[in-house]
Amino acid sequence: MSEHKQNNIDVDQLEPLLRHTLERGFPWLRFPPALEAWFQQVGAAARGRHFQMAGFIGLLVYNLFNITDREMLPDAYHAAWLIRLGIATPLAMLGLLSLGAPALLRHRELIASLVTLTVNLSVIVIWEQSRHPYVVFYHTGLFLAVMYGIIVTRLGFWYACAVSWITFACAAYAISQLEALPPTLMLNENVVLFSGILISLAASYLIEREQRRGFLLLALQHIDKRKLERANAELSRQSTVDGLTGLANRRHFDERMAAEWRLAQREGKPLALVFLDVDHFKRYNDHYGHQAGDVCLQRVAQGMMASVHRAHDLCARYGGEEYMALLPDTTLDDALAVAERIRSQVAALQLPHADSPTAPYVTISLGVSAGLPAAYDSPQALIELADQALYRAKSGGRNRVEASNG
Repeated sequence: MSEHKQNNIDVDQLEPLLRHTLERGFPWLRFPPALEAWFQQVGAAARGRHFQMAGFIGLLVYNLFNITDREMLPDAYHAAWLIRLGIATPLAMLGLLSLGAPALLRHRELIASLVTLTVNLSVIVIWEQSRHPYVVFYHTGLFLAVMYGIIVTRLGFWYACAVSWITFACAAYAISQLEALPPTLMLNENVVLFSGILISLAASYLIEREQRRGFLLLALQHIDKRKLERANAELSRQSTVDGLTGLANRRHFDERMAAEWRLAQREGKPLALVFLDVDHFKRYNDHYGHQAGDVCLQRVAQGMMASVHRAHDLCARYGGEEYMALLPDTTLDDALAVAERIRSQVAALQLPHADSPTAPYVTISLGVSAGLPAAYDSPQALIELADQALYRAKSGGRNRVEASNG
């Protein structure tokens, strides 16, 4: 999921469609294709497990009627047991077990519907095997099966419609063949079953509508959360990064300097600073303009970053045309090598500086200090040494590196 993707769906790109769908509604319980594909994909495994659990429980209840078959259908209970135990239950078990196969998850609604329909039709077939007067009471089993399949198993609404009306059509025909049932009772049986189906489908519709609405709201909540996280990350970044050069700002440098100073004190390791300044930068601004001056500062920052390679080193804009490199666990000799690399990298940029008395291109002067924190009163002492070294580099002709005497 890139960090903004879920199940290979780019959530952020779907935001307008999500909001439009939520506002417009979905009376037919279908989303636009992209959303529908995502809706079906999200939670597919969990829905498959739900179908399995509800199916196994339903089969257990279904087979409890084996107990009553002997008394209710004394002329056909052997056939009833064969239908329940030899045909319907094995087929239903096979279908439910297949829901555990990842490749079949996208067919989960169809499989669960076929399992439900198998159970429903088996009850109707059992009616047909008996001519006993008690068979007129057997419709209760079908009524329970229909409601269980729709409400407990929670088939998708349109699948539930197909299963229910196929069941009703078959049941209506089977009821019409019950010789022991007067026409008035036949009508009543059909009305009761029809009403039960309507009530169950109404519940199914409302449940799925709320489920789909919840899906849209949750997706939008996720998007809003990501936006807030990105906004907070950007605020955090802006609080530590110099907007012009992309280097750490003065505040972040001070925080890291204090932290690295404490770490170096605990571990007894040296800490080094490279303090640099763009030579004759005021003249550059006066000659080329402030916009060109900004570009110059950016290019110097890029040259500096290209020369400082370790992940835990820090390059910062210290102020104006001044920069600072913080180099933990670095000796003076190693820091001088880094400083010379920075100076050479900036010189190699060959940024024209027609008004510089030092060179026809932009140059920098650098001061380096390094040592064990135990030898100094505070981090500021190391910074002052680097500043003094920078002053000597400027006084000595610029475009050069000087080390501190501390």
